[in-house]
Amino acid sequence: MNQHENQSVTLLFIGILVCVPLLALQHFGLFPELGDRLADLLPRLLVLPEEGVRKDPLLQYALQTLLAFLGAWVGLRAAALWVKLAFLAALGHLLAGFTLTLAWNGVLFEPCSGFLAASTACLIGVICADLEQRRESETAANAPGGAETASAPEPAVEARAESPTPDQESPVPADAPAVKS
Repeated sequence: MNQHENQSVTLLFIGILVCVPLLALQHFGLFPELGDRLADLLPRLLVLPEEGVRKDPLLQYALQTLLAFLGAWVGLRAAALWVKLAFLAALGHLLAGFTLTLAWNGVLFEPCSGFLAASTACLIGVICADLEQRRESETAANAPGGAETASAPEPAVEARAESPTPDQESPVPADAPAVKS
């Protein structure tokens, strides 16, 4: 398997590993309570439709699944840690705005489960990417002929002709012939 296929398998594995427990929590446990608390809080913060807000579990499940796979992809593929942190900060901002927008339209959307799915998948993706990078560097170091490439190269010693400063005398007389190398 090449590296791209390996990352695709890892991405699918992380997405499923994060989605299944969080979807179970969404269906049976923790997140419906958070949604009920949010439903009590939103009318104090916003002007909502007269009929109130209704839950849409299909939207909740779909977005949570999408965010888990997106978080895993960012954790595996993004090069710098600041990009991953910026992704999570922007995602939190977008989910808060999405929650308020849907509440104005009468739909209750609980953002904590989606953010937890994305951040957990991103963290697992970072760990897997680091392990893959370490494994590749160990493989390169242990490969025949790889020991020379894995070690730090010897610094090259270069002979430089330093020009003397005005207050120093030149060790070579001014009338000496120039040497070409």
